[in-house]
Amino acid sequence: MATTGSNFVYVTDAGNSLLVGSAAIAPPFLVAMNPVQALELVNSKPMNTALPSYPGVCVDRLSVDLSLLPAQVPLQVGANQVAMGAYLGGYAKNGSVLLSFTGTTAQTILFTNTTTNTPAAYAGDTALATWYTIVFQNLSTSGNIVISPASSNPLLIPFGGTTPTYTLAYGDTCVWNSAAGQAVGSTHTGLTFTPTAGGILAVSFGGA
Repeated sequence: MATTGSNFVYVTDAGNSLLVGSAAIAPPFLVAMNPVQALELVNSKPMNTALPSYPGVCVDRLSVDLSLLPAQVPLQVGANQVAMGAYLGGYAKNGSVLLSFTGTTAQTILFTNTTTNTPAAYAGDTALATWYTIVFQNLSTSGNIVISPASSNPLLIPFGGTTPTYTLAYGDTCVWNSAAGQAVGSTHTGLTFTPTAGGILAVSFGGA
């Protein structure tokens, strides 16, 4: 069957076997559902509140919005808040930095003070002790931007190795997330951005 327009729900609890034809498939499994069905399964609760609830997890529905408050979820139905899926937001600190590049000259952001090195613009919080989510948007009309740890006091990032890099093509967006959080300090603070031919980059971050 065509799954365009479907969500995918991950079910782990034995209370939610799936009937396919005449066979019952025991969890864990993934099931493709239309968005309304997925919403119902993720928020399923028995009529008898004494019985356990076996909600699923919508694994392909993710909202990234640093403005969200911890008590918010993306959808309100009547008086009830329902979980649409995972969302990244609700952090104690949020900020954003805009970099404008000339030629192939690299620029470095220090997350202990994002106003250092004179970025093109910045807004919100300018210093973190922990980062949870970083959103990169290459706003250029052409050209790539290579993201790498700073050569001195590099920020702790999700990639292993001593010189990891990530290439962000123009028009691309990339999200890094650490549920546990990564420490930011004097020895772990810098990310370097190297353009291939000028360009504009927005770096937004949430943390504490």
